[in-house]
Amino acid sequence: MSQCFSVYEYGFLLRGGNSSGLDVTSISESDWDCLLNGESRLVDDDSPRLFRPVIRKGQQALQVLNYVGILSLPSGSSIEILPKTTEVESEKKSRQCLFKMLARVNDLPFTKFNDADLGVFERPLLEILIGRFLQTVQHLINKGLRSQYIRVDGEEAFLKGKLRVGDHLRNPPHKRHFFPIEYDAYLLTRPENRLLHWAVNQVYHWSRDGIHRSHARKILTLLSEVPRSNDPLADLKAWQDDRLMQHYAPVKVWIELIVKGISPWTQIGSVRGISLLYPMEQLFEKYVFQVIREQTQNGYTVRAQSYAGWLAHHSGKDFFRLQPDIIIQKGETRVGVLDTKWKLLDQENARQKYGISQADMYQLFAYSQKCLPSGGNLFLVYPKTSQFSKPLPEFSFSNMHRLWVVPFCLETDSLINLKWPEDEPFLTGNRSA
Repeated sequence: MSQCFSVYEYGFLLRGGNSSGLDVTSISESDWDCLLNGESRLVDDDSPRLFRPVIRKGQQALQVLNYVGILSLPSGSSIEILPKTTEVESEKKSRQCLFKMLARVNDLPFTKFNDADLGVFERPLLEILIGRFLQTVQHLINKGLRSQYIRVDGEEAFLKGKLRVGDHLRNPPHKRHFFPIEYDAYLLTRPENRLLHWAVNQVYHWSRDGIHRSHARKILTLLSEVPRSNDPLADLKAWQDDRLMQHYAPVKVWIELIVKGISPWTQIGSVRGISLLYPMEQLFEKYVFQVIREQTQNGYTVRAQSYAGWLAHHSGKDFFRLQPDIIIQKGETRVGVLDTKWKLLDQENARQKYGISQADMYQLFAYSQKCLPSGGNLFLVYPKTSQFSKPLPEFSFSNMHRLWVVPFCLETDSLINLKWPEDEPFLTGNRSA
């Protein structure tokens, strides 16, 4: 019977056994062997691995690396990889945090949850996503599916539309009472509806939740007049975003996520299932950017992964492109650089430099010299935890360049106590620790 195994990032997968914790969990021997035997790469042999083999307490294990999300296994089971910080104390809150980040980064129709709704997050992440998708599809169907005129060719015993005279003359005598005709019919057979049918069918087979499977079956019955898409990528390219299709927009982002989830570069071997995997560093970076962009004010703008020059010039060529995570501008002038790091700091451990990597400091120093030649402020942003709940004292690269190391709270979506060294703040959402 297929299962969903939950594990934290950098947790361990054991080959067989009965461990079921979030730090250490057991999977079947066949699934474990598949992950070990080089099939846990993305894209090709040069891609990063998702796991690395280790020995843990004398037992073979695979350690999850820096990816979070959902991974299908050959047996039909799946692994749910959740982010872990000391701030997130339970599987439910960790899953809620990941769902919120994925929803914002992927522009999914986002629903805020209150304490009474937290029971939703007792389920695996895949079932949460399926449930939200089916609700969105049901809402669309309640509003009404769009039809369009489609050219139909056929042979009928009556005349309708345009008679294909040449074909009629070539008919043998025993078929002369049939008329080859072509006409336009107003049908539901359009790319968007074909994709809808295909996507609901996909999640029906992925889900192990009886309520979700029942809901999907009802929707499939309502879509029975619509043929299922045979080429999802082609139909997605043919999707129309005109005014009459605006109510399809919430469904489109879900379908794009489903298409992405079955793409070859997220599969393990010949596994038929969904795999949505995100490097946690990139997910955190994109999430922080989305939040900061929404909170920016007072004439400031932020740009993500924007070109900011080159580190060196050699033999007539530029070397080592500079591309900070986030550039802060006022008008056309760069006034700050912000870099995110998905690492845990300890604000009390100054002896060990709080856990800040020396390479990260070198990187920010290079940004200060090349991206902010006239001076400015630089920020290293780490997730807020119980060990890092307030900004560190200011670092100074020069009289013109200061570095601030600040926590980002994933619960309140705010940079904690960010003190912009100007008379006016550049964010609206900063809060006290």
